[in-house]
Amino acid sequence: ADIIVADHLVTARSIRLVIFVPNQPPKVLVEALQPGSEFTGPAFSPDGSRLYFSSQRGPIFPGAQALSPGGELGLGLGATYELTIPPQFRGPAV
Repeated sequence: ADIIVADHLVTARSIRLVIFVPNQPPKVLVEALQPGSEFTGPAFSPDGSRLYFSSQRGPIFPGAQALSPGGELGLGLGATYELTIPPQFRGPAV
């Protein structure tokens, strides 16, 4: 069975989803530079056509930043992403 792992690289300041397939090297499915965050909760839609996952802190842009305890703008707010899986990469219907 294939396994998807949500991972964060502290040294690279990036977050990623990695897929592990038996007898093959791991492959990075998604990677983003979002320091101080992690991808969480990867889950497929019931038909396997979409993969949903969240980031504890999303991209930083005006109006989407959390305030620090001192009132300064800090890291981005959480975000949820949707990734469409091409038909040739979807598993068999269950």
